[in-house]
Amino acid sequence: RTDLFGYFPPVDSSESEQQPLAFIHGSCEATARLVGVSGAPDGGDFGSFWVSIFPDAASQFTLCPPNSTIGALSLRAASWTAGYTRSYTTRADGGTFGEMLPFFPGGGYPVQHFAGIEVNERQRVNIGLHNATSDRDGRYRLILFARNGAVTAEVIITVAPNQTRQDTLASLFRMEIPDGTYGLTVSPLDSVGYPGRSWAYVSLVDNISGDPTNLW
Repeated sequence: RTDLFGYFPPVDSSESEQQPLAFIHGSCEATARLVGVSGAPDGGDFGSFWVSIFPDAASQFTLCPPNSTIGALSLRAASWTAGYTRSYTTRADGGTFGEMLPFFPGGGYPVQHFAGIEVNERQRVNIGLHNATSDRDGRYRLILFARNGAVTAEVIITVAPNQTRQDTLASLFRMEIPDGTYGLTVSPLDSVGYPGRSWAYVSLVDNISGDPTNLW
């Protein structure tokens, strides 16, 4: 499940600060006003619009199938510093803390670089790609660099509009990746008259505990 944490002012003065207008894109397309638990932590004063936790955010999209909604969550009023989401398993044999990601800017990034990607028998590496545009495929050039800066592999990945793809590093590059330290560049390929944008992250998952560490 995914919980939403943050500081979200209302869309306008007539709307409740406890119900930010949110959208989900992916396996279901829907809009909802998320209901959360309000109050400043430790008795602090964070202003009248502080809301700390919106639990199980995906389940609040009542028009989507229960327990099977996967995709991207966007807010009408937020910024990349306003909050973050925490996705985690509820299985007894799963990890303990889950993945934590901040908000990406609505316009994405022109290019993203990730350093310190460790490939070894203790962890697996997943790459997440999202295409936040609603009317065109997103095409991304992924370049994997060895520790000495040499190009190890390169591939072009296409993601459909409003879709999210997460896969292992080896699956995306369609090859076995030797143990070692790597860097990754995700570069959107521009289409005619449109500058490409990137919404990508790296997830390093411990094979023993199931706990991930995110790079973004």
